[in-house]
Amino acid sequence: MVAEAMMKKEIHGEWLEKVDNLFTALEIYRDVENQAVERIQAILAEKGISISPAEIRISDAESIRERLKQTREARLHEEQLRIKREEKKREEEHLCRR
Repeated sequence: MVAEAMMKKEIHGEWLEKVDNLFTALEIYRDVENQAVERIQAILAEKGISISPAEIRISDAESIRERLKQTREARLHEEQLRIKREEKKREEEHLCRR
């Protein structure tokens, strides 16, 4: 009888320990996730891209990657247009000097 009681206690304590370990792992995961989200947001902010921490958390990585790709393409297009305008302006100035 005593052996059965001890065995039940061990089994009961064993699953509690497993659950406690899982909660600890979850806390660590959440800390790492928060640090990663903050770092992602900081890097993007340096590039003038604003994505909220909530959006980073709820969005899958592929949708954020696609959004960043679109932003990069739009900026590249804007830069190309700016360069063309400057070239045209220089050409006009050069023609006016003649």
